[in-house]
Amino acid sequence: MRNEKTMKKILENGTEVISLAPDKESTNVLGVVTGHYMFNGRTHYYVHVEESEGSSDLDSQEYGEDFGMVPTKFVNLTPHDIKLNDGTIYPASGKVARVANTFSNFCCGISKVFYGDIENLPEPEDGTYYIVSAMVLAAEKSKPSQYQRHDLVSPATGHPDCKRENGFIVSVPGFVL
Repeated sequence: MRNEKTMKKILENGTEVISLAPDKESTNVLGVVTGHYMFNGRTHYYVHVEESEGSSDLDSQEYGEDFGMVPTKFVNLTPHDIKLNDGTIYPASGKVARVANTFSNFCCGISKVFYGDIENLPEPEDGTYYIVSAMVLAAEKSKPSQYQRHDLVSPATGHPDCKRENGFIVSVPGFVL
């Protein structure tokens, strides 16, 4: 059972959210929280979405797994500016989120990475997403799901619409969770 420190905030009815695509054939859609209930110690939400085929009500899992809040602000915690393909620039904030890693010994050419604590990560703030490096995001995603934050994103450098010049990334189409 989770203690108060690890319990997640209940989203209020009317909160705008992004319903995350369950697979690569689906798309992310905007929705609104219309209610919630508890099941097996987890908060589930009803999310109303409008799509081209009409509207529907989704019974979504816990916040951060099936949906996320609509961002109102991005804070760049990388050491360099991030440029989107549409020209939007997120300047480096001066704070850099970092994580140390160590590795197991190699066996048959394979090693496992172990992440330390993430440093310089601000406390969560409603509607704010923090831009971090892919390694910091991987470290966060390696934690058990009940302890993961859902406000970290990383530049989509592996996306096919990522723009490169002379082998260097010059802009990305957006961010990945």
